[in-house]
Amino acid sequence: MDAWATTLTGGHANSNAPLQASWTAQLWTRAAELIRHTSTAWPEADARRFGEWLIAQYLPDIDRMGPCPGGNWHASGVEARMNMAIYTDRRDLYNSAVEDWSTRLPTYVYMPVDGASPLPRPICATPIETLWFGQTVMAAGLAEETCRDLEHTAYGLAAYLNAAETNRLQGGSLYQAQGERLVAAMEFHTDMLARPVVPAWLCKGKLVSDARHAGDRLRALRGPPAPGTPAHCGVAGWASSQPR
Repeated sequence: MDAWATTLTGGHANSNAPLQASWTAQLWTRAAELIRHTSTAWPEADARRFGEWLIAQYLPDIDRMGPCPGGNWHASGVEARMNMAIYTDRRDLYNSAVEDWSTRLPTYVYMPVDGASPLPRPICATPIETLWFGQTVMAAGLAEETCRDLEHTAYGLAAYLNAAETNRLQGGSLYQAQGERLVAAMEFHTDMLARPVVPAWLCKGKLVSDARHAGDRLRALRGPPAPGTPAHCGVAGWASSQPR
């Protein structure tokens, strides 16, 4: 990590840069927290330099993501910003990530309380039907990217769950605020993965899925297993978290 922090400049490039920056920052911070707080081998000055490097190299790319990419991008960006904020003790960045989690998760996972249609994304002018890949019939737990494919849906759900678990470790209450929505998403997708035939009303009767990868990522729900999840996930999953 010291080598990267003294070598890499310029962040990420090309159209996937905001997503790549999010994925990288999600993982770097977990490793850095573990080493920093469970060992005396890393000098504090170097640990602080690494945090400054994270903010300088990854946050600008994440911040230029824009309002309308695939919903899993926003989920990864929220988790990455939350992780970096904790590592660098940036309360402002942490509060912003928590606020975005609270705003964006309800636009990514549908619940009947939202009304007949999914909640709109803030600032994004793309039609709801386009964002939801043509799906117009709603059901509790259906996600924005379900009709794209289940792997990208699992990316999004896992990032939201990871961030909620990190928030719990920090004394927050994101789980309590949106627990029903999170459980509904897990139940809906594990149920559909287990069905031999997809209902005709859902994604024109066809789900695109790499069941192995989707199942791995759907293990991210922390706590007692929901009724529909054990058969696919094997055990009750645990979201990735910061050791603080």
